[in-house]
Amino acid sequence: MSEAAAKPMIPDKVTLDGVEYTRYEIVTTFLKSAISADISVGQGLFDNALVPPFMSSDETDDALATPEGYRVQYPWLYEYLYREKGMPRYVAINKWDSTKPLRIALGFPNDLKPYDWLRLPIAPSEGLAVFNANQETMGLPKVFAVESAFVEQSLAAPDERAVQIAEKEIASFSVELSGLTGLDISYVPKTDEGSAKEGELRIVLLPQMYRPNNIFKNGVFSIKTSYSFSVPGKKISHFIGGVQNFLFLTAVRFTPYSEKQVDGYFLPNANNTIGMSICYIWQGHVPEMLRALVRECMLRSMGLPDATAAQSRGYLDLWNDPQDFPRRFKEPAIETIKLGEYEIPKELSEYDRYFLGLLYNPAIKPGMSAIDVYHALTGK
Repeated sequence: MSEAAAKPMIPDKVTLDGVEYTRYEIVTTFLKSAISADISVGQGLFDNALVPPFMSSDETDDALATPEGYRVQYPWLYEYLYREKGMPRYVAINKWDSTKPLRIALGFPNDLKPYDWLRLPIAPSEGLAVFNANQETMGLPKVFAVESAFVEQSLAAPDERAVQIAEKEIASFSVELSGLTGLDISYVPKTDEGSAKEGELRIVLLPQMYRPNNIFKNGVFSIKTSYSFSVPGKKISHFIGGVQNFLFLTAVRFTPYSEKQVDGYFLPNANNTIGMSICYIWQGHVPEMLRALVRECMLRSMGLPDATAAQSRGYLDLWNDPQDFPRRFKEPAIETIKLGEYEIPKELSEYDRYFLGLLYNPAIKPGMSAIDVYHALTGK
């Protein structure tokens, strides 16, 4: 073992938020927070063997069933579906590349509209064949190309109040996160985005009209997941049901066992640097809760997807889920905002800041296993 690795990164005792922790407690809770053991299994073994694409034939009336369809229309999705550069390591450290800027934006890239309608030769479906027969009887030209696209209803009616709150929180919290991680983090307004410049961290505000039963997680399921031929010759699919739920098998989801924390996940690159992160937040929350969920989204998106076991009462704790996950010990003194049954941390705890510092220490590298991290932190 090298000289650098022989020296522990963590002292014997660490005091955070007025509570003393042993090196062992810090190491084990850091591993729990940074390395998620949750692995998505999709619909089933045989279904997974078929995706993507859903269909193997080159002759299809759905461009989104072909690799080329994604490559042309949604290049930001292509690599996470087809993984031409290789698969990331499971149950490992994931973090952003510190040599590249991290841009945060609201909504989906290009509002999930195609950058360029893809036109392919097709074997007409029954519906399209009927449509073309009618066209022929009316002396109109047949349709020999199909346009297919995603739609996302969360973009239907953006609430300006929620947008302004989110934008302000992103801008201010980005400064704090930049200082703690060394990353160049900034907000990118929608007007400044383009296919060559898109935000890697996406916060999608779900509209109040689609309020789910659980207003924290699973709100996306209130969005229709079926597709329809709303326009003859054009196939419209919904992003949530069409791709995300079943094809993002390498997504690292945030606190998957809790229903009241922020709803989100990140997608690692083949080398376990984070390539994209997406969070869903219901925009009908009161301002304090909306701001808190934006902060939790940004913090977990740094590469800390799970909750700590030390119950720090910070944002890496299950701060919004005290009934299902009561704190067992070591109640630290942290200022919170009382909001009904919830206690919202006023700011990042010392624990949150310490963990971010550990994660973005150059000695902790993307792709490290729990054993690798243990050796780096303890020098053993």
